[in-house]
Amino acid sequence: MIRLAADAEGTTGEAGRLISDPDYTGQVIYTGYTPSKARADITSGRAEWCRWNVHPGLQSIQSLAETLQAEQVVPLFCPIDATGWQQALGQRLCLDPVIHI
Repeated sequence: MIRLAADAEGTTGEAGRLISDPDYTGQVIYTGYTPSKARADITSGRAEWCRWNVHPGLQSIQSLAETLQAEQVVPLFCPIDATGWQQALGQRLCLDPVIHI
């Protein structure tokens, strides 16, 4: 299972809940911004850091989708111009608020 949890600092929301839950056995990965809480989680081994651009441009997303042969592309963390996205990604574009994998 993959969970994308917001809150770059890992202190609030779903991200904060997961990182502070001693019973959570999933991997926590910070993808860029690493405030003191994130650095402490990484240093303690509770989390890892892997640079990942969560704000790629449409051309980068299109290239990545083609390279990975993605069946679905779900734009996150970026403004959505449905017409432009639809033209670039075709049937791969998924704008549903709930995604079943």
